[in-house]
Amino acid sequence: MGGRRLLAGSAAALLVAAVAATAVTRPAPAAPRAAVAPLPPAAQSEETDAIPVRVSEGTNFAVAASPDGETLILDLQGTLWRLPAAGGEAEALTDGLGDDRLPDFHPDGSRVVFQSYRSGAWDLWALTLPAASDTPSDAADDDANTTPTDLPAPERLTDSAGDDREPVWSPDGTRIAFSSDRAGTYDLWLLTVETGELRQLTSALGNESEPAWTPDGAALVHVAVPEGEADGALHHLTLDPPGTPPAPIPGTAGKVSAPAVSPDGSRVAFRRLHYEGLTLMGSRFDLGTASDLALVPLTPPAAGDTDATATTPTNEPRLLDGAGDDIFPFRPQWTDADTLLYTADGAIQRLSLAVATPTEATPTEAIPTQATPDPAPEDQTAAATIPFTAEL
Repeated sequence: MGGRRLLAGSAAALLVAAVAATAVTRPAPAAPRAAVAPLPPAAQSEETDAIPVRVSEGTNFAVAASPDGETLILDLQGTLWRLPAAGGEAEALTDGLGDDRLPDFHPDGSRVVFQSYRSGAWDLWALTLPAASDTPSDAADDDANTTPTDLPAPERLTDSAGDDREPVWSPDGTRIAFSSDRAGTYDLWLLTVETGELRQLTSALGNESEPAWTPDGAALVHVAVPEGEADGALHHLTLDPPGTPPAPIPGTAGKVSAPAVSPDGSRVAFRRLHYEGLTLMGSRFDLGTASDLALVPLTPPAAGDTDATATTPTNEPRLLDGAGDDIFPFRPQWTDADTLLYTADGAIQRLSLAVATPTEATPTEAIPTQATPDPAPEDQTAAATIPFTAEL
């Protein structure tokens, strides 16, 4: 079902693009569509005539878990939202006007870094998280809707004419790895937060993106796509000594994205997209038809070895059956040695790798997203909706 949605939606979008445009540029991430359920007429605001809506699922949104496992941040509709890890009502942390995306928690859990278009380009911003009781709520009386002045002010970390994206904190919390086209193509960069010092890590003619730290903070795993190619592979990049070339990770060739390294550094989870080629008005387009979560061992190459093939037969990826039909293209998060948190099929998903096998489908646990009256702990494994109000 997820594959059919991807194919139909992509074909329609490509037809419009082919007719209306003469050049193709790399677009900003599309604003997600959310499933919307209007409230009954009684809930209409008499003062503004605005009809609040509640969204319970979405498309193309990411989620991050706090280091203590108690809190989630998601980026639905370009707004950062906070909710309990077990599910429940989400509260807005940003106003949505900046198109805030891809949050990542600082290791101490006090703040998140994210990409935002609030400055007129994609830059990196950090938000110190208010105490839950300090976050405005629209459940109340006189001021039902949160205003921008009520919300905490994020801090701008980068200022570039290019796009700075996909930030992720280092394990020690002193640096942020990210991708940027500030030097032309997309490369990996490193920001030292205290000083603002920037270091360019890659400079290939293709695109390097979506960095993920190894637990020791000594290396990054990232996506690398050669110039002129549609497919790429995951690469392993050792940070020191500077100038060490990245090496492909066997078993990861294809249209891959969203790598995440396991807490012990032994495995990499990532998303693989299956696609079909379509020629439209003389131009070829790749249409996604299905997606998988996959797992490969992480075996860093020997010093100086840059010839490792990404298709080594002995390192075939393990596809995680039961992960979902439509895996969203954002980094999953390891919440422990055998559990992945990610978004798919319109919901937040949690998958135990201890029972997921290549041959037996293992249902994911959808985090409850709609509060129920005093649910028993065992009821928390059932999928439900997250009730929150967003003015769309």
